[in-house]
Amino acid sequence: MNTFIKYFFFYFLLAISSSSLADDLIAKEKKIKSAIVLNFIRYTEWPSNAFPSKTSEIHLCLYTNRAMEEAFSKLARGKLKDRNIKIRLLYRLNDLNECHVLYADRFTRKQALRAFSTIRTKPILTITEQATQDNMAGIINLLNKKGKLRFEIFINKAETAGLKISSRLLELSINNKNNDD
Repeated sequence: MNTFIKYFFFYFLLAISSSSLADDLIAKEKKIKSAIVLNFIRYTEWPSNAFPSKTSEIHLCLYTNRAMEEAFSKLARGKLKDRNIKIRLLYRLNDLNECHVLYADRFTRKQALRAFSTIRTKPILTITEQATQDNMAGIINLLNKKGKLRFEIFINKAETAGLKISSRLLELSINNKNNDD
């Protein structure tokens, strides 16, 4: 019985530490993704008519969970491109016209098609995390390739939206796609 108790506590402590380690990794991944998204914003140029004034806020709309919103909130303090960032958590895909950036990591096929058909020609930087299905991906699509976070850019989608993606960002992407399915 004594051996049983030792093994029980050993596996119990292992389970607790593994759970804590997994939580830490997930939190770290969310921070990294939010930092990457902020850099996408930094290296994107909007048309002059996308904002009411030169100091208007950048509206970063999130179609994600509360934990991801917290990661963005911690990093989005201060100014980016001489503008404050206003973060808005979306529960439904309504009022997308008020967004300058849409980060969505939980689209269904139907939601993606509806959202992109609505905002396709509007100057909204769409960032998704989709398996590579061009018609469900945003202008920038985050991918997990062999445990590493990568991204692809759909150039035609950016051009259709009136956005200019920096050549520096294009060089870092795993592939630049010209199709706009």
